[in-house]
Amino acid sequence: MAILEVENLSVAFGNHYALKEISFVVSAKEIFTVFGSSGCGKSLLFSAIAGLLTPTSGTVRLFGHDLHALSGRQWTQVRRRIGTALYGGALLKSLTVLENIKLPLMEIGGKSDEEAEERAYWLLTRLRLRNLAKLTPKSLSRGEVQRIGLARALALRPEILFCDDVFAGLDWRTREDLVELLEELRQSIGLTVVLFTPLPELCFRVADRLAILDAGKLIALGSPAEIEALKDPVIEDVFLSHVEAMRQFGRTLDKTDTLGKTDGGATP
Repeated sequence: MAILEVENLSVAFGNHYALKEISFVVSAKEIFTVFGSSGCGKSLLFSAIAGLLTPTSGTVRLFGHDLHALSGRQWTQVRRRIGTALYGGALLKSLTVLENIKLPLMEIGGKSDEEAEERAYWLLTRLRLRNLAKLTPKSLSRGEVQRIGLARALALRPEILFCDDVFAGLDWRTREDLVELLEELRQSIGLTVVLFTPLPELCFRVADRLAILDAGKLIALGSPAEIEALKDPVIEDVFLSHVEAMRQFGRTLDKTDTLGKTDGGATP
């Protein structure tokens, strides 16, 4: 079943098209990634499908509704079913971490203070951030802010989660924690994830299917295996060459680790 349908979506500024006729469908429980380098149009596409930007032309249907034709009341109802995690966290600096996560639960979800706090602490515990509950965003590292922003996006138990480069600046262990959490939520509550990222290795790690953007156009769409099997020099240059570089880097590390070991046993 399709949850998100994007059809011929374009965004123009004057005569310049920053996005040109983008089309794809995201099914329920799918982890769908959108890959592209800086300036390719990822952020504009994210804003358009998350309801933050009205496209110049084309349609975004979410849960079967034309997203940009909804009334204010209809949008409020749909918004309860969406989680949005923005690059940089977008936390309110005057509130504590706990208060930031409780805010959508109380204002949009109608939860009591006690119910909101219970849910917030569960998320903080799951993300190993419980000790930060009483701190304000200015006291946090970049990675902590990213994870708190994701926790807030998940607070209302959304049916679909839009993530704008939430893995940026995170160490590998933290990335794995977030990947495991998203997979856990997909299995337990049927969460659908649309993840925007400039990290090709992350696409191969998490995506059921992925879309590749370049200069505002969709140049490839399919599973990681299908993308890798394409014999297109543009896709090779934009995406696959980066994946192969990461693999070679990993092999170099493995070889270095092996050479660094002594015959007598474990490396100290």
